[in-house]
Amino acid sequence: MNKLPSLIERKCIRHEILALPCLEFSSNTLSSEAEWWRALVVLNFLSHAYQWGEGESGVPKKIPRILAVPWWHVAEHLQVPPVLSYATSALYNWSLKDPSGPMDGDNLYATSTFTGTEDESWFYIVPLLVEQSAVPGLKAISKVYSAMEHRNNGVVKQCLMDVNTALQSMLAALNCMYQRCQPRTFYTQIRPFQAGSKGLECFPEGLIYEGVDEVPKKFSGASAAQSAVLHVFDIFLRAEHRGDDDSFLKDMRHNMPLKHRKFLVELSERPSVREYVKGSDSEELVQSYNNAIQALAHFRSEHVILVTRYIVMQKQHSLNASLENKGTGGTDFMVFLKNVRDDTLALQL
Repeated sequence: MNKLPSLIERKCIRHEILALPCLEFSSNTLSSEAEWWRALVVLNFLSHAYQWGEGESGVPKKIPRILAVPWWHVAEHLQVPPVLSYATSALYNWSLKDPSGPMDGDNLYATSTFTGTEDESWFYIVPLLVEQSAVPGLKAISKVYSAMEHRNNGVVKQCLMDVNTALQSMLAALNCMYQRCQPRTFYTQIRPFQAGSKGLECFPEGLIYEGVDEVPKKFSGASAAQSAVLHVFDIFLRAEHRGDDDSFLKDMRHNMPLKHRKFLVELSERPSVREYVKGSDSEELVQSYNNAIQALAHFRSEHVILVTRYIVMQKQHSLNASLENKGTGGTDFMVFLKNVRDDTLALQL
């Protein structure tokens, strides 16, 4: 994997991959969940390097058997699609420079990249910092339902305040992206590798996984919408989205780790905090709820600004026409991002 950036730079990645020995997999090949996820990270990066590593011109419509068979097998075992995802680029793709040091931006690095640049490593590390910042909010959510059951408005209010604070911390972490990832580097060198086979003109029928199925498949590539964290806050605050936007968000859950998907289902079955606040006759609770909604909307507004700087303003440097107006998840990203932001703001009581 250490050679991957140089092979891509020399545009010989496909030749090198085709010369690899065929991997044989069985259910006993890997023993732990960590090993299965590491295998998926490696196969995702190799396969996307094969797919996009020599530019959009002549991009292959088939993943060769040598990659496709183990890739499909490992993804099937983990119950996720065989495509680069938020989970495999960020959640399972990090290590500590100093194992005894803190888990912070200075001590974290991405174990696999396509370019070998600090920009790309930082692009994968910042989402981890965002997730880490969300932890106090997640802990607050775990306490709120007991408080609601016992009509303890003071605890409910504190939980909403903790969610508000967590969302503000998440925003501060998100804005760290500007520190070490240059927009042009991201747009021209990093972003093309994040794309899947869904919603792109160069894959009108999809991608064939040779040796698995000759019927082309369409899968969304890596997207921040595949992070369970914002889905958690949406569900908790009952932030509902409309039509295609809601369908896209639900589709993104297929790319999440199974445990994350199950948690979202379980959370959606819990009592509504929004309805509790509406029926509480407490102005303080209403204000705390509205503050949390505003913090979530503000996070999304700042995400729109970040996407504008890193994608919209970089289109003049485009090397991949298929991605000019599409996100790597396959959606019209600016319309989607603004819609979910506006949907969130509209929830204020």
